[in-house]
Amino acid sequence: MEHEKYRHYLRDLIYLIHENIQEMKTEKNNDFELGLKCGYEQILETIKSQSIAFEIDLEEIGFNDYENNVSR
Repeated sequence: MEHEKYRHYLRDLIYLIHENIQEMKTEKNNDFELGLKCGYEQILETIKSQSIAFEIDLEEIGFNDYENNVSR
C-alpha cells in the first residue's frame, strides 16, 4: 500500500522535527538556535494547518505522538 509509506514518512518527519525542538530546549539558546527553533515550530504549524485543510486526521500522521512518547 503506497499510502502507508507516505503516512509513515510523515510520522517520522514530524517526530524528528519535534525531537529537534526538544533538544534545543536543553542547550544554550543563542540567536541562531532561537531562530531555528522558531522555524521548526512554524513548519509544524504549517503541517498542522494543512492537515486540517485537507481533512487529514492529526492522529493518523502521528502529530501528537511525540508528546506522549517523551519522558520528561
